Amino acid sequence: MQTESYRRNLTFLTLVACLTNNAYTATAAAQTSPMPVLQANTAIVEIETPREGNLLHLRGLAGHGTATIRMNGACSVMPVRFVAGDFSGRRIEVGRAEPIRMVIRASHVIERLTQGHDLVSDTLRISDDPNAPTAEVLIVRGLSVETGFVINPGRNVLADLLRPRTSPIPCDDLITME
Repeated sequence: MQTESYRRNLTFLTLVACLTNNAYTATAAAQTSPMPVLQANTAIVEIETPREGNLLHLRGLAGHGTATIRMNGACSVMPVRFVAGDFSGRRIEVGRAEPIRMVIRASHVIERLTQGHDLVSDTLRISDDPNAPTAEVLIVRGLSVETGFVINPGRNVLADLLRPRTSPIPCDDLITME
């Protein structure tokens, strides 16, 4: 278990360095998709335009996005940073990747995110099966369950020093399924 964690951390660091050296500048993409479907006490994390870097067998993804949160009857949105990595690289290149969408289904995980804590895939129960009853995070698109990731609340380093800022939004703007 420790060896796998070490390998994932090494993958993250290597690929983040590759992406940073390519003068990656992220801008929040205008959301063209409809507002997410949110049940009570869930959050949807969307990374619309992630960058992907491949270095032989290593593959890394990085980008900025949003977490749309419905918690205790209130709705909000907050910016997030995202980095992921695995061993599925096949060549040497940097480019755009498909959008990533994940649903956080566990209230305690949403609370950790809104309090400013990083969400690390090694510490979460993750699935791509919507019927998995114990999954805290459901991967909808853009990643496999084998890909390690970190979701960091906030838009920049200042958010690491201060608490990340959530912006309230009307729940009526969200499509709900209850």
